[in-house]
Amino acid sequence: LTITEWALPLARDKKFKEIADPKLKDVFVEAELKRMVLVGLACSQNKQEQRPIMSEVVELLKGESAEKLSNLENDEMFKPDLTSSFQDSSHSSHPDSSDCITEEKNSKADTIDEAVDSSETVPSAR
Repeated sequence: LTITEWALPLARDKKFKEIADPKLKDVFVEAELKRMVLVGLACSQNKQEQRPIMSEVVELLKGESAEKLSNLENDEMFKPDLTSSFQDSSHSSHPDSSDCITEEKNSKADTIDEAVDSSETVPSAR
C-alpha cells in the first residue's frame, strides 16, 4: 500500500486528522494540514500533466490563494469515491485487468454490431 493509496481515500472523505502524524498529538492547525495533504496528493498524481507546476505548489503551500486552494479541493481527484464504501476492504478499488479487457472486448463487439445494424438500414448510394 503506497502513501497515496492510503491517504487519498481519507482525503476524499475529509478525514485529514487521520492522516496527521500521531507524534503531533493533535497539535496542528487543521486547515494547514488539509492544505499540505491536498497539495502533496496533487503532486503525486501519476500523469505529469495533471500535477501542478512548482510556482502553483509554492503559492498553494504559502496559502496565498484561497481561490486556487478551493479549485484544488474541488478537483475531481478529491471527489468522494462512492464505490469504496460498498467494497470489502480486502479488495482493491482498481478493477482487475481481466475486467478491463472483457469490457473492452464487449465494447468493440457492440460497436461492430451497431455498425452492421446501421449499414443495413442505410440505403446504398449507388
